[in-house]
Amino acid sequence: MRFSTFISAAATLMAGVEGYLFSVGVPKTIKAGEVFNASVTAGSLGVRQDVMVWGYTRYDYEWNNFPSIGSVGNIFAKTNLNEVLTGSYLGTIPNLKIPEGTQPGDYAIQAVILGYSGVYNQPSLETYFWNVTIGDVTSEERNWLQYTGENKRSCTVGA
Repeated sequence: MRFSTFISAAATLMAGVEGYLFSVGVPKTIKAGEVFNASVTAGSLGVRQDVMVWGYTRYDYEWNNFPSIGSVGNIFAKTNLNEVLTGSYLGTIPNLKIPEGTQPGDYAIQAVILGYSGVYNQPSLETYFWNVTIGDVTSEERNWLQYTGENKRSCTVGA
């Protein structure tokens, strides 16, 4: 009897715990028109991440011309995180591609993630930023961003 009560309570507590992106790495240099993957590490938290929208924006670091916080820029992909965060610690977000014909240079990749948390499924938005170069080849070297990193912003939609 006590064991079944314990199992029932544990199942209730774990019901809202799903995969959560802890860090995401994209190539430092990306060739426009070439498919690349983002590497991820994930864990379990009470926040349920659902959709990730990817965009890119040209910027000039020397002139301090950065993309606006919360903007996505030119959308190039959408990822269903329920399919990607399958419970494993290491994962991949496959089949990302900056459109062919994008001019070489310095860019920011932004990703906005829609998530839900709490008993009432409070929605939240998180924005991630990576500095990349659009160039002749896609590099193996990665720019990593952690969920607590300085290039991550979040907001919770008020009730």
